[in-house]
Amino acid sequence: MDTATVAAKLDEFIRPTTFPVAVRFLRKGEEAPPKAKRPLEDLHKHVTVCQGWGIARKYGWTTVLRAEDMKCPLGALVAGFAAPNDYYDEGNLCSGMYTKDEAAGARSEASVVKFKPGEIDAIVFGALQRAEFEPHVLIIYGNAAQVMRLVAAALWKNGGRIASSFAARMDCSDHLVVPMRTD
Repeated sequence: MDTATVAAKLDEFIRPTTFPVAVRFLRKGEEAPPKAKRPLEDLHKHVTVCQGWGIARKYGWTTVLRAEDMKCPLGALVAGFAAPNDYYDEGNLCSGMYTKDEAAGARSEASVVKFKPGEIDAIVFGALQRAEFEPHVLIIYGNAAQVMRLVAAALWKNGGRIASSFAARMDCSDHLVVPMRTD
């Protein structure tokens, strides 16, 4: 099914208040869609990964984020645009704000699913109905009733439950890398 048809069905049955976001991970040498905006080059701003999908979600623009566009060092780690260092691995960035101490922070940091450094070259975000690329992941925001309908649709054929997990930060991992790794 093409992206415009999927978007039309989501609009018919879910009617989200913002655009569903199509996400594609580009490998080295793979071209971005021709109309995709580069935050640093076109908007003269560094952005975070979550701002990248927020631009697509709220404005419908297609953006492509590469390492040089990044403002958030944690998002850069998740995207594999940077490698973790000892300070990060030891839990220092979590300690005191998200966890009681460095040991708990280290466990939290170790649980974050990340792309390996260099595994991807860029991330493309675009409004699903206008996406000129085949997405790897969809991000859909909704209220409780809308999300319940999406869950019901996902379970329609086989029933059961959908397992999920949550963390207190670095939701870019949960939105992007986890769906790619777990299908």
